[in-house]
Amino acid sequence: MKASELFKKSFKKENIIHVYNEHIRHSTTIGLDRVSIRTFEKNLDEHIDVIQRKCLNGQYVFTKYKLLLISKGPDKYPRKISIPTIRDRIVLKVLQIFISQVFKDSLNITLPQTTISHLKDAITSGMYTHVIRTDITNYYPSINHKILFKIIHSKIKKKEATSLIKKAICTCSVTKSNKLNNVEEQCGVPQGLSISNILAALYLHNFDQKFQNNQEMAYFRYVDDILVLSNDTNKDLIANTIQTLLKRDNKLKIHDFNKSDKSSISLINEPFNFLGYVFNSDMVTVKSTAKEKLIESLIKILTQYNYSREKRKEIVEWRLNLRISGCIFDKTRRGWVFYYSQVNDETMLHQLDYLVKKLLVRYELVGKISVKSFVRTYHEIIKNFHNTNYIPNFDKYTNEQMVKTLKEYFPRKFNQATLSSMTPIEIEKNFRRQIGYIIKDIEQDIKPESY
Repeated sequence: MKASELFKKSFKKENIIHVYNEHIRHSTTIGLDRVSIRTFEKNLDEHIDVIQRKCLNGQYVFTKYKLLLISKGPDKYPRKISIPTIRDRIVLKVLQIFISQVFKDSLNITLPQTTISHLKDAITSGMYTHVIRTDITNYYPSINHKILFKIIHSKIKKKEATSLIKKAICTCSVTKSNKLNNVEEQCGVPQGLSISNILAALYLHNFDQKFQNNQEMAYFRYVDDILVLSNDTNKDLIANTIQTLLKRDNKLKIHDFNKSDKSSISLINEPFNFLGYVFNSDMVTVKSTAKEKLIESLIKILTQYNYSREKRKEIVEWRLNLRISGCIFDKTRRGWVFYYSQVNDETMLHQLDYLVKKLLVRYELVGKISVKSFVRTYHEIIKNFHNTNYIPNFDKYTNEQMVKTLKEYFPRKFNQATLSSMTPIEIEKNFRRQIGYIIKDIEQDIKPESY
């Protein structure tokens, strides 16, 4: 199917409704217009009609994105996240699916765990002696629009489609709406949009191909982090080529190999880190900062319990266990052990279990709650994932299980009377909304530093 035909099909009313139901309607995020899902659904048909008509005739305009600043730690600029309105998020999701279908042969977006698995295989092959590590400076905000749209135009000619994509990335992000800040962005792709990652992947596809097809190295990139395994004879040439090509072809910069610890060339048997993992000879473990974030989140859960009036043991038990085992939600594996499932450092996992036991003693919960194990979670993931009942799969919860979860773990919002008055659809909506909040909290422990 031609891209123009696919674009028309993508913005048919039935497909827009499908995208809304599958990807948007359970969301809790609110854009600059402050319209919630509940309010949005009161005029759902009207919104769908507007999306279909204006996207197909080239007249759709995005509302300015709400700007959210996320701290990256001391002495670092915060990360800028753009939050669209609900209507814009529907359009962006349809666009993302459309672009991924058009460029399916040019996209190879993998999970961090898959990248780490391939890296482990390359290290153990014994073919390489050195590790080249670098990262792209300010990647998303530095994406050149002219270069990006040359790539997009190579397969998408329809004016309405390319115009919609351009509007999506040129819409500005603001903390507060007013007429003075309505300026189009001339460079970069906003982070936080559903099309952002796919456009960023397309932008460096040709660059990646030049290195992935080279038999003399093992090349890995995840967002702005680049790692290459090479031999002593060509390590300097590879480092220089990366820097030269990124600057020449993509107008991007990397940290200087001679001036920054973010760019380095080292022997393969020396410790190095990538995507939160630490490689030290045959040992694959987790960065100390990643462990510290997890420990802080466990202590936070127990501290909140300790200072709560009710001191509901079933709630603290449930929240601790979700932090330890993770879960399945929206067909996605969530949680700390899932993300770091490529480690082989079981001693570290035993240490985490020991720490949890010490915390239970400190907060006088020994024998009062039953807490899961990091070690067992790890083994369930790598040996018994498809048959395990140890890790909850919220996608398979029945209506009865949803009611039980809402009543037991969110008692301030949902009592028996409230739940009895709800339809099954309303129960599912509330269940997914509450689990969504928990998942957002859990994922703060495991986000790769590239994000």
